[in-house]
Order: sequence, then structure tokens, then C-alpha cells
Amino acid sequence: MLAALVAALMVTAGHSAATPSDTDPTAELRRLSPGGAVAWVQDGRISRVESSGSAGDGRAVDDGTRFLWGSVSKPVAASVATRLEQEGRLDLSASVSSYVPGGPDVPVADLLDHTAGLPFGAEHLDIARPGPATRALPSTPPTVEPGHRHSYSNLGYLYLQAVLESAGGRPYSELVAGAGIDWHAGASTRACDDLAQGHRLAGPFAWPVDAPYDEAGAAYGYTCGSIRDLATFASSSLAADGSRLRAQVGDAAPTGTTGQAYGRGWRVTREPDGRTTVWHTGTVPGYFSAVYLDPDTRDGVVVLLNASGYLHEEALAGATRAAYDLATGRPAQGAARTTLATGLPLGLVAAAGVLLVAALRRPRASRAALAAWVVATLVAWAALPLTASLMGVPLRYLWLWEPALVVGTGLVAIAATVGALRRVRATDRAAARTAAGRPPRRGRRSSRR
Repeated sequence: MLAALVAALMVTAGHSAATPSDTDPTAELRRLSPGGAVAWVQDGRISRVESSGSAGDGRAVDDGTRFLWGSVSKPVAASVATRLEQEGRLDLSASVSSYVPGGPDVPVADLLDHTAGLPFGAEHLDIARPGPATRALPSTPPTVEPGHRHSYSNLGYLYLQAVLESAGGRPYSELVAGAGIDWHAGASTRACDDLAQGHRLAGPFAWPVDAPYDEAGAAYGYTCGSIRDLATFASSSLAADGSRLRAQVGDAAPTGTTGQAYGRGWRVTREPDGRTTVWHTGTVPGYFSAVYLDPDTRDGVVVLLNASGYLHEEALAGATRAAYDLATGRPAQGAARTTLATGLPLGLVAAAGVLLVAALRRPRASRAALAAWVVATLVAWAALPLTASLMGVPLRYLWLWEPALVVGTGLVAIAATVGALRRVRATDRAAARTAAGRPPRRGRRSSRR
């Protein structure tokens, strides 16, 4: 089973068309990510855990190696909220502002389901800051009418962490530690200071990254733990014959995609065969995670990797889903490939090389050529800010999530600038010759006799 998962992961992110039968699982996993771990849950219990690769500093990944969990932190936050609700310390129907002065006037439950109308909040995310979350809250009103439409919001879970801290009367890290689960998950700078070295997937390469740790954002993405910890959480979610998980997502809000809903921190897929998949994937700079669960059979798959990439994420999630399908006897879905993730950066580097060769050729004093190079330069330098603006994220996000794209686009911009400057110089020289009454140069004559 591990061979099937690893082969799927490698094919989708490892840049080859290998199949499970001709792929060395350890080599393929190492090619995908410097390190990673996989766990299977069968009948509500952890049945198998395997790990491979490097955690950095000469350490090998094992079942105790700690990773950041990304958005898989959201089901954890939802479980903390449920526990506080059961203890009578949290009212999910109460307004967020009743727990957090100045917070949005929306029910706490809407934060859990991403129906509070809050924006994604990229400008407030993935930065180094201490807790508690109440010190980090921006004044951001809902951008769409609350309670009616699903709008995925990390900012909403930043507010949720502040609500939980207020209702629980303790730092969020203590609420996670006391969640009633036999685990060692962490949600603080101190608890998450010994992680596997994170990496960003940059085209066909994995670049080490020391990403900032956001203690105020542990609920939206910065909870940490080992594969054992996350698999324990997954198995505990399937307790009571899976009825607890089914009840938790029973009122899941539609996301707008056919068969997809979101409830209490979990994504829910209604499968064509009538079965239900409860799942979440997660990514923060340097790490990828995924949990896929079947509440009826109480089976599932859990994955942690110390590598991430925006253009790779769909393929990584698809590979994990393929392993889940295999584990639960479902028809395998086609795994996404990372053709764009590897091809786009390499294509940009190739384009930069072609432009540089053209730029270094002896320039002609042509206004049309000058205009073309100037336009190319302006477009190249504007590409990244425009992309960030269209995505609704700060410019730093592109470097955090797709550094190869930034490098490739930067090389294109530099090559275009060189070409433009050489054409400006050639045009100025031609103008000076004309002003001096000298004929323009037509190029070098052959010196051969």
C-alpha cells in the first residue's frame, strides 16, 4: 500500500511517468520531498505508519518527527470548539464580538464553516508573531453577507482562535494540549521549534525554507505534530463508530461546488456511489499535509511532507486521494500531474535565455525595435505585481509559495531590460550621428580580401 501511495506522489510531483511496479518507494518519496511520513487508519485504529527521507541536520524522518500541519489545523480548532461547547464554555450561536470586543457581529459557528463573510485575509497571514490571537486581530468587516455563502477564510480562523482563547480562559496551545486526545500536538512557538526542515518545491527542485511561525495563527495553519499525532487525531475523529464525525459534519454548508460542503473544520465530499469522504489538506510554506477519512468504514490515510508548492498542491492532494481510494476500495481517480509546476518555471528560464541572446546581438537603431523591447520590459516587471493583485495576495506570497516563478520571471525581466537599454543606447548614438551630419552605420563590413 505504501508503494502505491509513494508511486502516486512521485508521478504527480516527481516529474516522471513511473508506475508502482517499477518505482522504488523510498527513492520516489525522497525525490518528491526531502522527507515525509504516511499513516493508515483501519476500523478507527492506526494500522501502519511509515516514514522516509531527511528531517534536516542529519536527522532521518521517523514517526516522531514534527511537521507543520497547515490547514489540517482547522479540524483541530473545530474539535477544541466542540469540546468547549460541550463543557458549556462556548456558545456557537453567540456573536464573535461577545467574546472578542471589536470582532465581527456574526455567529461563532459561521467562522467554523467559512460562512462569516470574511475575506481570505492573505495580508494578515504567514508572518512571525507571538500569541495570543487577540493581539493580532485586524479590524476587518465581512465582505459578503454572513451566513449565506461559503467563502474560505483563514482570517476567520484567526478570529476563531481568539474566541477559543477567550471562552477557554487559556492560551490556545493549552487548549490543544488539553483537547482530550492522547497526543503531543503543539500550537506555540516553543512547542513547534524542533520541526523537520521545510522546503519549497521550485520547479523540479526543493529549496530549504525557514518560514516564519505564526503563533497567533495556530488555528488556521500553524499547529504542529508528528505523523503519530495527526493519525491519532484522525482515529479519534472516527470514534463511536464514526457517528461523532458524521454528526459533526451533518450540517455542513455547501461550498458552491457540486457534491462539496464544509462543516466544523472539515471538507465533505458526497461521492457518486453515495458514500461520504471527510477530508482536509493543508499547506504552509515548507510543509504539506492531508487527512482523508471514511466515517462509515472508519478507514483513512494521513500524510505529512516537509515540502510545499502552490502549483504542486493539487497534485499532492490528488496523490493522497488516490491512496485513500485504494485503502477504502474506491475506484481510483486520475491523479493530477505537475506539468505546469515544473514546465512554467523552466519555460520562463528558457525564455530569459532566448531574450538575453537576442539582447546581446548588435542592436539596430530602430524605433520600432526599441518600442518592442521597452514594452517587453514593462510587461515583465509588471507580471509579478499584477499576478499578486489578481490573486488578491501580497507580493511576498509569490516568493513564499512559488519562488521558481519569481526567479524565472525576474530573469525574463532582467534580460528584457538589457535588451531595452542596448536599444536605447543604439538609438541615441544614431540620433547623435544624424545630428552631426554623419550617415547612420549599416553594420560591419567584411574585412576579408
